[in-house]
Amino acid sequence: MPNIPAIVSLGSGYDRGSSRTHAYDMRTGSQWPMSQQYDSDDLDRLAEARRGTWSQAGPTFTVGDQSQKWTLDPLGNWASFWASANSDPLGSGLFPSGLREDRTHNEVNELLERELPASAGTLDLTYDAAGNMTLQEREKTGGGTETLTYTWDAWNRLMRVEVDEDVRSESEYNGLTHRTVQRADTTGNGVLDQERRFTYDASWRIAEELIDDDFDADPGDGPDRRVQSIWGNRYIDDLILRRIDDDLDGDYDHDWYHLTDVQFSTVVVITRTFQPGCRIHERVTFRRLRRRAITGDMTSMATAQVRPPAPAATAGSSRRSSRRR
Repeated sequence: MPNIPAIVSLGSGYDRGSSRTHAYDMRTGSQWPMSQQYDSDDLDRLAEARRGTWSQAGPTFTVGDQSQKWTLDPLGNWASFWASANSDPLGSGLFPSGLREDRTHNEVNELLERELPASAGTLDLTYDAAGNMTLQEREKTGGGTETLTYTWDAWNRLMRVEVDEDVRSESEYNGLTHRTVQRADTTGNGVLDQERRFTYDASWRIAEELIDDDFDADPGDGPDRRVQSIWGNRYIDDLILRRIDDDLDGDYDHDWYHLTDVQFSTVVVITRTFQPGCRIHERVTFRRLRRRAITGDMTSMATAQVRPPAPAATAGSSRRSSRRR
């Protein structure tokens, strides 16, 4: 509509090898750092991703925070990695040596060791004979490290996650390897306080979650709320609508409609309002390797008078990430 600004407007460019060179937020006057420029190496592998803002006046691209850089070995493993806090984090350019993380892999491309920037120590990872990660050291918020222990069953399904010997998650599966039950410690106090039970559609997508938020206090009292996911048919996980019934009364208290980019990753979440139309609830941007970079609560910042899309007829996959990263 001519008098209403676009909710999503994305522009992409590609080189002669079909590698993407940029993904710009094309909304007029947007100041959100949701645009990116990309450089590839001679083998068309992503080598650098700069994140910032793009202005049609000029046009100009201004580098912001959360830019990234990689050096890759012949097999594509990350030999070195930089994550920049801002456009000049140490006063010596976007990717100074003081932010470089070096990585060591074994002969089957499993990540064994991360040498942290500025001589901050090393983090080790361990795998079983099937290639499942069993131990992982990681940095703690506020300093120090912690060890995650992963337990797998005979079919390579993740059964338990422990953090420094405290159980944080337990899972159950059906014969099709769908996770049907997950119990989690949502507060970090060592107690499994929440249980989720999952129902899937014929395409292995989660259609419904029944959530018991006080599982630790009364494991047998049943679920407290219901979450449903409505999926489209354009892609294997084309999420259209996620809705929540807070008290299991049959009325859904929250509706979140998802607008996606060309890779079917959510970039805007809009929520139904009591008045006709919807309000922008959140904007999401991703780093080049599809890891979520930032989210922003937009409820007090922007309102869009748009009608929600009609839900698809199908409802409810998780992608496995590569160990070699």
